[in-house]
Amino acid sequence: MKFLEKEEIITIIKNLSYYDVVKNTAANDSFGIPTIAQINLETGNLEFIHENEPNGLLLFRIEADEGMEDLESLSTDELKALELENVTVEDICTAYADDMTVYSNDFDWDEINNNLEKIYNI
Repeated sequence: MKFLEKEEIITIIKNLSYYDVVKNTAANDSFGIPTIAQINLETGNLEFIHENEPNGLLLFRIEADEGMEDLESLSTDELKALELENVTVEDICTAYADDMTVYSNDFDWDEINNNLEKIYNI
């Protein structure tokens, strides 16, 4: 098994849409499960998983608000009180991605580079 080169990983991440990764994180973050970018130890490839902890070599993690898409568990009265009766899970995930993109608009490159240094300097 051959790991991707450090430069290949950086290129892949730079070609990702931060917005789409954050939106995907929000959509999969029920009960506080983050999106983790890691290098798979079996394949050597970059992958995104929805787990609490990496099972490969961690590059970065993005956490959405815990339970933010648990909209479906609210009662009609609760939805009405929160003025959410016509809001979908997709609306919430999109709003979260919009918000995160306004505040960050990029991956945490310090975290990514530090983790890549640890991985490739072993």
